[in-house]
Amino acid sequence: MDYSIRKYDMLIDKNVALALRCSKCGLLEIHQLNIFHLSGQKKVSLKCECGHQKMNLSREKDDINLSPYCLVCGKRHDLKLDYKKFWTKISKSIVKSLNCPRTGLNLGYYGPYYILQSKIDRQQKELELLAAGLGFDDFTNPDIMLSALDLLHDFAANGSLNCECGSKDIGIDLSEDQIHLNCFQCPGRLDISAVNFSDLKFLENLTEIVLKYKNNKSPLNPGR
Repeated sequence: MDYSIRKYDMLIDKNVALALRCSKCGLLEIHQLNIFHLSGQKKVSLKCECGHQKMNLSREKDDINLSPYCLVCGKRHDLKLDYKKFWTKISKSIVKSLNCPRTGLNLGYYGPYYILQSKIDRQQKELELLAAGLGFDDFTNPDIMLSALDLLHDFAANGSLNCECGSKDIGIDLSEDQIHLNCFQCPGRLDISAVNFSDLKFLENLTEIVLKYKNNKSPLNPGR
């Protein structure tokens, strides 16, 4: 009997990390929970360092209820995850996405802390290297610029960043207060402001980013 209990403890990881971006200040944080935080009728509220409430979690019978705020829809979504499958995926070192049920856009991630932290650190390092190579210190608001690039990374990863000509081969140039997106297949382009939190919210409210050819139809796809 004792051996079985010890074996079960070895197989099931009772800790989970959730990475969520604050809808108020834009800060991306990782929150850590364990299985006991959700035992019984307990509810957990995840808050940002700025004090803004990001998400509530609770257990209801065989489900875990989550209520992340979605900037795309402008409201909180009620998501349900199977309790047993939730912890099984954690024990198998799997990182999963929390997605908007209407648009499919990413709201956050959950999984083992060391894998989630590594994933975020890797993305952050890639963005910082890109920004450093393009004069990061010269930006009007470096933190906003970096967050905007992070959001564009998510759009590209979800296949939601493209040109109206149909190409997804998009280049990025940066100025002190804007991100300039350029299509490598046609003259399509789009300039995005990256100075304040309203610029971030504008990006987060988009479901797709489409480059335009001088605000008209692309000559490579005139019917679009």
